[in-house]
Amino acid sequence: ALIDNGNGTSVSSLSIQSKFTSTYTNYKLVINLQPVADGNDLRVRLMKGSAQESDSEYRYVLRSFSRGSSGTSTGDTSGWGTDHFRLNGSGISSSNEFGLTAVMYIMNPLTQTSTNTPNDCMIMADTMWYSDNSIIQRAVVSNDYQTSEDFDGIHFYFSSNNISKYNYSLFGISGS
Repeated sequence: ALIDNGNGTSVSSLSIQSKFTSTYTNYKLVINLQPVADGNDLRVRLMKGSAQESDSEYRYVLRSFSRGSSGTSTGDTSGWGTDHFRLNGSGISSSNEFGLTAVMYIMNPLTQTSTNTPNDCMIMADTMWYSDNSIIQRAVVSNDYQTSEDFDGIHFYFSSNNISKYNYSLFGISGS
């Protein structure tokens, strides 16, 4: 079920707050974000209320696939005990036609009050973007927030610039 959507321009970051509730076990988020300038990486943090969870409990792996005029390549990006996780492996183009698009599955964000196993919030994403050197890229991302916490939102920000425009749709997925 659609539980939230939004779009906008010229923001420093995007917080989708107070949306994860006991009504749904899991969530699907479809999002597009465009940076103000080339070369940015998209960073993500979970939220409790209006606070970003920035301690060192994010563990992620990202596998990217690239195609440019000179051929194809693959790459890995990862983090262990970081204060965020990433959705891209190289800088994102700021061109009006591009930015980064992601489909994210957020599983069990209410880990403390859930009976689900495992008792961590896990996120999987499939992303697509053009890098600032005109290479089309795709990545698969997995993130595990290692500590049992109750999260009710998610926060997006670029590594060094603001968001020039965004749009998203958040869906709740019932589970048993």
